[in-house]
Amino acid sequence: GQRGRGCGSRLLKAAIDCARQRGCRRITLLTDGHNLDAQRFYRQHGFAGSDMKAMRLMLD
Repeated sequence: GQRGRGCGSRLLKAAIDCARQRGCRRITLLTDGHNLDAQRFYRQHGFAGSDMKAMRLMLD
């Protein structure tokens, strides 16, 4: 219900600002490959694709 109201952008900006203040040099995000809305959102905030490959071990 909050989509398009800027809440996510404000939260992401705060997280980026916090990371910068703490001296972080990189932020890495994970989204599902089919979550195009999230990928578009992150691209709008300066994030770009990466060659990194996520790996997981399911324990259930």
